[in-house]
Amino acid sequence: MALAGLGCISVLSAAQADDMFTTINRSVYLEGRLGTPIPINHDVTTTSNVAAANGTIDTHFRHGIAGAASVGAYLMTNVRGEVEASIVHTQSPSMNFNTGFAGNPFQNQKLDATGTVDAFSMMFNGIYDFSMLKFYGITPFAGAGIGFTHLRVDSLAPGNARFIPSDSDTVIGGQIIAGLDYPLNESFTLTGRYQLGITGGASFKGTDTANAGGTLTATTDTMLNHIFTVGLRLKL
Repeated sequence: MALAGLGCISVLSAAQADDMFTTINRSVYLEGRLGTPIPINHDVTTTSNVAAANGTIDTHFRHGIAGAASVGAYLMTNVRGEVEASIVHTQSPSMNFNTGFAGNPFQNQKLDATGTVDAFSMMFNGIYDFSMLKFYGITPFAGAGIGFTHLRVDSLAPGNARFIPSDSDTVIGGQIIAGLDYPLNESFTLTGRYQLGITGGASFKGTDTANAGGTLTATTDTMLNHIFTVGLRLKL
């Protein structure tokens, strides 16, 4: 009888372990999204040993492309955590040289620049699903994340500029998240997400195209970025 009892316990334990593994396994998900950043203005302050290159530029980025991929898990019924990798690509901003730059031919001009800016981010997000607010199968969610962003600028300047920044910097970042989910079936969910990204100020060195020993550092303010993406979530 004792052996039979032990056998039953072993069978039950194995079944419970299988159920637990299945529950944990089903709680894990993969997600991919594509979208666009919404252009906003950023102030860029330039510091140089060339007096005419010192000032503040009001920089306005155009629409670009945004993409993200994440791996997450449902930690509780309505709570999930995820690791998210993303990239935002923008190019050809307009630059308003309206502060400083005394003696510079760009002074008080708004010029179109060439070049690109890429932001690579890694965020650790916590998200809450408001299942009690579900409407026609659509569930709203909200959350926040923290991590870092690697910014890279490539030949970012107006035509005929003496200094051309091509550099990179890594800064602390964070984000506020809001979105909507619509399940297509037991495995796939259509998801849309808005992110307010917060990125610390970054600094970039500029190359003196005149080869005359000039130096320039361009420093951004704390940046806010609006990003909208849509995609699919696959529950494993």
